[in-house]
Amino acid sequence: MYKLKKGFMVLVMATSTLLLGGCSVGTSSLFTHPAEQGYEYEVTYDTMGGHINQENKRVVYYAEDSLLFEPSGTAGMLVQPKNGDKTLVGWYTKYTTEESSDGTVYHFNEEDLWDFSADRISNENTTDQNLTLYARWADNPSINFLDATNPEGDTLLKWSISVGSELKRPTSTEPKKAGFTLIDYYKDPECTVKFEFDQVIEEDDIDYSNGGKAQINIYCKFIEGEMTRVKTVGQLKAIADKPEGHYILANDIDLSKEKWTPIDNFNGVLDGNGYSIKNLNLTVKNRVSGIAAKKAEEVSFGLFSKLEGAKINDLTLKDINIVIDKSSNVKVCVGGLAGRTKKTTIENCTFDGITISSDGLCSIDIVASSSVAGDYSTKINNCVFENIDMKKITTSGNLNLIEQK
Repeated sequence: MYKLKKGFMVLVMATSTLLLGGCSVGTSSLFTHPAEQGYEYEVTYDTMGGHINQENKRVVYYAEDSLLFEPSGTAGMLVQPKNGDKTLVGWYTKYTTEESSDGTVYHFNEEDLWDFSADRISNENTTDQNLTLYARWADNPSINFLDATNPEGDTLLKWSISVGSELKRPTSTEPKKAGFTLIDYYKDPECTVKFEFDQVIEEDDIDYSNGGKAQINIYCKFIEGEMTRVKTVGQLKAIADKPEGHYILANDIDLSKEKWTPIDNFNGVLDGNGYSIKNLNLTVKNRVSGIAAKKAEEVSFGLFSKLEGAKINDLTLKDINIVIDKSSNVKVCVGGLAGRTKKTTIENCTFDGITISSDGLCSIDIVASSSVAGDYSTKINNCVFENIDMKKITTSGNLNLIEQK
């Protein structure tokens, strides 16, 4: 606390000296030099083309072993530095330069970054009790969404972003191409590596190959025809309104906050696009009162209830928990993806972490499957089944466990 208080005092004094630069310093002048009051370390903040309070450089004096003030905020004598549209990355004790066709390039090493929360000024990190901190600036890149099949064409969507900010996936406004459906975003025009959103933009991410312009190109892959992109839980639920439709996941979907109702009788196409539907929690209860229970038909449960004539591909179902209520008195069929299937194809899917259990002794017949209980007309090709637990079901009725592996 004492050191911080001293730092504040010298900041005011040093600023006064700068404002009255015509006055001499020393014991015989109007102002006493900070060094004579114990603030013997001189620190210069060099904004490297920017400014602090309209000054290119600011000088502040500190006592030995003090923490330094980091210029910030909008008020005071060490406000947040500005340099046009650039972003301040940090303050460094040294740098090197290199000449290129685009001009002078400045290089900084991370070991020279000054840590204002921990580094203290001393003879070990100064020369003759003098220290200069150099501002490192980064150009804020434009985010260009391009058609992967025509990357030299018009930009489909363009954003601006500051270095150090998190780049989010497009939501309400997405790149469009007439007669085509957007499949996904990639780092390369060949569409071999998907672009990772929700990441902080750093200097190394910026491309300067286009005449020195700071940019990040994101390549959009399209497929001809109309498909419905599914990005939210609400859009996943809406499949029930058009079960014959053609759908494609645009990102992972988390159902952890949902009380899920299975989508009934799906006969369309769901392209998982390499993404996951995860944390599906489903409580299965099928109770019919009175004599009607004897003639009641089996009921199916899962992400879907039944699949007939459907195609599911490139989808991961992860961490699925299905609990069969012990009060049920009608036969049930449960599976991670669906209960019953017919004339359905399931390809290149992963089932990882499926638990099917009962909350007590069930007196009904149960059919439990890690994915679906399909008949001979259902094809399951190139699928992976991991961490499947169907051993926690207790029933006095018939139990048929089916694991596709």
